[in-house]
Amino acid sequence: MDSSIGIPAGLWRITIELHMIKHITYPEIDKQKWDRCIERSRHGKIYAYSWFLDRMSSRWEGLVEDDYKSVFPLTWNRKFGICYLYQPFFTQQLGLFSSGEITPDKVQGFLTAIPSRFRYIDISLNSSNFFQSDRYELFINRTCELDLKRGYDTINRNFSENTRRNIKKAGSHSLTVAGEGKPGELIDLFRNNMGRTLPRIRACHYGKLLSVMQEGIDRGIARIYTVYGEKGGLCAGACFIFSNRRFVFLFSAANRESRDTGAMFLLVDRFIRDHAGEDNILDFMGSNNENLARFYKGFGSAETTYPGIKINNLPRPVKWLKK
Repeated sequence: MDSSIGIPAGLWRITIELHMIKHITYPEIDKQKWDRCIERSRHGKIYAYSWFLDRMSSRWEGLVEDDYKSVFPLTWNRKFGICYLYQPFFTQQLGLFSSGEITPDKVQGFLTAIPSRFRYIDISLNSSNFFQSDRYELFINRTCELDLKRGYDTINRNFSENTRRNIKKAGSHSLTVAGEGKPGELIDLFRNNMGRTLPRIRACHYGKLLSVMQEGIDRGIARIYTVYGEKGGLCAGACFIFSNRRFVFLFSAANRESRDTGAMFLLVDRFIRDHAGEDNILDFMGSNNENLARFYKGFGSAETTYPGIKINNLPRPVKWLKK
């Protein structure tokens, strides 16, 4: 407690930090400075670069500290005249990124600086953004990460028996792995299989994903691995995209033949073989789903967590309907 003003120390630090944080609308954003901050951030993520946000979010603006020392993207939309913050599809972690140290007080300072016009907030932060507060509804998300620098032989020793068995099974089939797949064919494979059970993912979302994958390929940071079955048809595929010493398993698709032959196990194993020994991380981008987490952990990946928050300041009748 500062006895001269009677404000708790933690709240005082947050109050000071608010003076350094400004809210800027989309036209005001200096994208070069924004991206430089993400690039220099110890926990920088591909999802926070301006070009990725441009393609995945309907609207976005930001909170900026000083001359882009720290940034916090605000991905937003409007419904029934109410503005809200949301997490775009295929965008795992956003929140606060900084070229300096990120403390719990700094995270809370940025959250406090979110404009009040956003009456409802449901967003995921990133793995450097943990804090404790009674002001927000906090939840924990899980992801799986594999350290590639250990080399393939070391990584392979940590594969589960089920993963080894499926890779061996895939080897008994006449499968062909290629590394120059096209975004459109990967999306079509997904929509014709798993996508049929996910009506929440609409045509507009696939269009945004297609744009991100193609932009990543054009920038030389994304690559689509594919597996073709015994009759020559595409049966599995995955897009890997790179930034900040991290390969992100952005999107994948498979059909029944893939499940029968173990094609996706073969695909991931090939990617690991290609990049083992590099001082990079393979981020499987999830998952809170137990079955997917089991698949990812089968390659020796370790579970890590990142926080999310919900804030509901909607008018009382709307708040009740939202619950």
